[in-house]
This record gives sequence, structure tokens and C-alpha cells, in this order.
Amino acid sequence: MNRKDVALIGVGGHGRWNLRQFRLFEERGWVRIRAVADPFRSQMPEAEAELKAAGVRWYEDYRELLACEKGLGVVCISTPIALHYEMVRDALRATDAWVLVEKPAVPAIQQLRELIALDSNERVRVGFQSVHSRFVQTLKGWITCGALGRVRRVITSSAWPRDDAYYQRAPWAGRMMLGGRLVFDGPMTNALAHSLHNALYLTAPGERVFGEPSSVSAVFGRAREMEGHDFVWLRAQVGEAELHLAYAHCVSACVPFTLRVEGERGAAWICDHGETLGNDVGLPVPTKSDEEDKDAIYYSLLREEVAPTRLRDVLAYTTLTNAAYLSAGGVVEIPGVYSAEGCMVGPGVEEYIAAFARNCLPPHKAGLEWACPGREVDARAITHFAPVLNEPRLV
Repeated sequence: MNRKDVALIGVGGHGRWNLRQFRLFEERGWVRIRAVADPFRSQMPEAEAELKAAGVRWYEDYRELLACEKGLGVVCISTPIALHYEMVRDALRATDAWVLVEKPAVPAIQQLRELIALDSNERVRVGFQSVHSRFVQTLKGWITCGALGRVRRVITSSAWPRDDAYYQRAPWAGRMMLGGRLVFDGPMTNALAHSLHNALYLTAPGERVFGEPSSVSAVFGRAREMEGHDFVWLRAQVGEAELHLAYAHCVSACVPFTLRVEGERGAAWICDHGETLGNDVGLPVPTKSDEEDKDAIYYSLLREEVAPTRLRDVLAYTTLTNAAYLSAGGVVEIPGVYSAEGCMVGPGVEEYIAAFARNCLPPHKAGLEWACPGREVDARAITHFAPVLNEPRLV
């Protein structure tokens, strides 16, 4: 592996994790961290001192970094969602480097298609690293070799409680727009985006292929006073399979994610936050390697391998999330109540999510009367996403 010079744009928040990962690779002799860009240097004195001692240059403006640092091998972008589009665009135009951008790549389909056209030699990788995990790849292999038969249905569900501090940690949290830029923050489009990306990967039988969403019906809800959503349900036709999804933050306790694939010959599942892989057709289950899972997307990028995290690989994810919002027509209000832990909780939501993997009923048929699905939309016809915000109000 040829050593690559790396620049990181954003070293706060999740950027700290990416910085630690590249420091590890630097110790192994695979990369050299040459520069970082972050306007909040004064808020990170320890990171500044550490990087300065290592001879790493710090820029306030990422555009200055791109203009001054020539010959970079990798540019890693770990910034708020609303900034991804312009930063990836600028990195592709200014450098010949490989670009790693945190998930989700961009909020809107028109932004993604523009970047795909610009990324003609596929230098961009999106931080959907869990698609590389041994369990996801094993389940994909079972589907590809036909062990489960034709996939009929994929079900994905999870609930992670989020308190006041979560929504107060950044000005974009829980927002649809910020400063004229799209954010589209919520469980499906941020915290649980990995689960949806993996589900779409498992709807298609081919290797490194994602299913194409067509008809989509969805409902978005919010128990908290905000622009975005903290509950989402959708049903979609994706290739030959049905996709059923239910995610929420408006709960008091965690419901570990479940990803269930049902085929003509049997079913397989990943559950317990990715720690358990099982099936009912007698297939052998491998041992999981956390270290391998954690490093996989970086290994792929540094080795310049083709991986299922290219910009065109997230077309299905972006198309589906945009179609779901357009189907819902906005976000409905949930009569939420505060828990002792500071979470806004939607009555009945936690129980609904916990039962979803077994029955995947639409929410209005399971007692959540406020959650009536929106109209069906054809995701293949969507070329532009510009949501019309409905003002939030307290219930």
C-alpha cells in the first residue's frame, strides 16, 4: 500500500473519530496527516496542540486548505450534513484525491446526481461503513447465491431515545433547513441511516448492487417541537422486494435495530445492534470481527478498491428518503410527553417499534391513529427535492 497524504475537513464532533482512525493508520505507516481545516480551533486546544506538535497545518477555511495543499491522497470530510454537497464538490474540483465524506452524502437527489456527474472516475466514498461488516456481507452472500430464494420482503426497525442535549448539541440537529441549505435530519436520514442503506443493499440479488425504489408510501411524525422528524414509517417496492421500515427517537428506551430478510425458501436476520446473525435454513454463521468491520471502509479507500459506498451506491438511499418525505407531505404532530430522562416520548411508539419486525403493520392499524400513510409516489420520477416546511407546534 503506497502511503497517502491525508487532509481532514472537520475534526470536531464525529471528525474526532476519523482523526483517531487516521492517526492509527499513520502509526502503521499507511498515511501521513498533512493538514486539517476547522473554523472552531479555539474550542479544541488539546487537538490543536497535538496536531501542531506533529507538524500538521491547521486552516480555518477548508477552501484555503484545498488551494494550498497539493498532491493530497485522501480528503476526509466530517462536517454537518448541510455542508457536504459544496465541500465534496470543491474537493473534486480542486484535487485528484480520494474523498471520504460522512453519511449521508447529501440530503437531496439533485445534489447527489450533480456530484455523481462530477465524480467521473469514482473517487468519492460515503461513510456507510457498516455495509462492509462481516454479517452484512455474509447475508448478502446468502441472497446472491440463492440460499434464501427470491427475496420477498426486507424489514428494518429500531428506536434510539434522544434527549434535549442531543438536539441542543448543534444548530442543525432536528432541522430540515439551516441558513438556506438542506439538512433533513432525523432517525432515517442520520442516526439510523446505516440500517436503511444496508436494507436497500439486501433487497437486490446481485453482488455490490442496491435495489431500485419505485412506489413509496410514508408518514413522518414529531413529538418534539422542531422542523424535522423523530418518527418515520414507510413501505416501498424496491426491485422485486417489499421494504418495510419503522424508526423513532421519540421513545424512552432503546429498541435494538433488527434487519430481517424474508425469501421464498426461508429468512435471515441481523439484530441486537448488529451483534447477532441468524437464519432458519441451517446456514453456518461466521464469527464477527469488530476490528475488521470498523476499519473496512478506510482499508477500501486506501487500497483504491471498488466498494458498495460510492456515490452511485447511495442513489437508492437518497431517492427513497426524498420520495418518503414527498409521500408524507410534511411532518405530523405526535402528542408527546417528557420522560424523566428528558426525552420527548410518543405514546405507543416504543411498543410499536418493538413489535414491528414480527408484523410490520402500518402504524395507523396498530393503534397510532395520528400516523396515516401518505399517498403513493413513484420514486423513479423524482428529479428534485425541495420540501415545503409545515411549521411545528406544541401539542
